[in-house]
Amino acid sequence: RRARNYELDQATGRLLPQLSMNSSLQAQQINRPLGVGTEFNDILRSRREVSVRVRQVVFDGWDRANQIYRSEARIDGAALRVLAASEAVGLDAVETYIDVLRHRRLFSLADANIKRHKEILSLVNVRYKGGNSPISDLDQTSERLAGAQAVHAEIRTALQTAEARYSEVVGMRPGKLRSIPIPRHATKGLRNAINTGLAHNSILLALRSDIVEAEYERNQAKSDYFPQVREHADKLCVINSCHTDSHAHGSALVAMNTGKTLIGRP
Repeated sequence: RRARNYELDQATGRLLPQLSMNSSLQAQQINRPLGVGTEFNDILRSRREVSVRVRQVVFDGWDRANQIYRSEARIDGAALRVLAASEAVGLDAVETYIDVLRHRRLFSLADANIKRHKEILSLVNVRYKGGNSPISDLDQTSERLAGAQAVHAEIRTALQTAEARYSEVVGMRPGKLRSIPIPRHATKGLRNAINTGLAHNSILLALRSDIVEAEYERNQAKSDYFPQVREHADKLCVINSCHTDSHAHGSALVAMNTGKTLIGRP
């Protein structure tokens, strides 16, 4: 998330004017007796040069604007993915909580089931000893009790697994857990619950931000089709008073920079 914020600051900074400054200070000595006058030849002089350039983009085909919008969409997507990760951790905790409650309830029902089968077996055994029931009823009741005990053992194993999972996710052993009430939106129907979940799903919202980011990226690519109008001081500034009597390019440059056509002046 922090990296995305830096990218947004960088994209916003492209809208600001750019200022560049160059300067130099050095000594210069020219020894050219045939090309420079005696008053300037073979004399050490200091040479100073300072240049300042300001550059401001007037129109770039909305390249910078779309980059800012794209960075904002990326920030939204990153924030939603962080939220989705935190929600996943919370949902794991809720799931393990409900799983422990469910298996404890099943284990309690399994205990009651075994107790009931033992009572039935005792009644059948009394009837068998009294000659009122055949031995097949006794065997069938004993098999049903054994089946209930097997289910009881399976539920105990599942409960231990659920409690171990709870300890792993929550970080503590499950104690006395309270029952969870039914959410209010769940009472309005299955379709309403599904729509509520879809509208607030962080992963889906992050994917929507990715789509928005792709749209701005496409618009940013379209900026190359627009004319690039930029304001450059060194290209647009025209000095009508700058002229020289020399027709030679070299001496004209010397006159433009020093004021004289003779070489040697700083």
